[in-house]
Amino acid sequence: MISRILFLEGKPIVSEVNKIHIGSDVAQMFKNDHEHEKNTIVAYNEAIKLACEVKDFATREILEQILSDEDGHIDAIEEVCGSSPPNPTIANARRCTQIQRFFFLPI
Repeated sequence: MISRILFLEGKPIVSEVNKIHIGSDVAQMFKNDHEHEKNTIVAYNEAIKLACEVKDFATREILEQILSDEDGHIDAIEEVCGSSPPNPTIANARRCTQIQRFFFLPI
């Protein structure tokens, strides 16, 4: 996305980030991640709508690919936790390890 912003002669702002919520246990981590992914999906859908309105179809395609990845993240969290919003149980402990690897978190 940064390369697209630069191509359009914009200035990417990477120094501003959303507040990070660190859970005290795995269940809270998944709940935080799930909430973040939902908010991110809303933001990407709004950006896609704007790209369509200004007829910037190349940016729309990039955003749609990123949105697809975000949908996959939500699906993975819900698959591991067995519910939406997530509520992991001891029975899902092995899957929690797998999902941590999926998100590149240290185990």
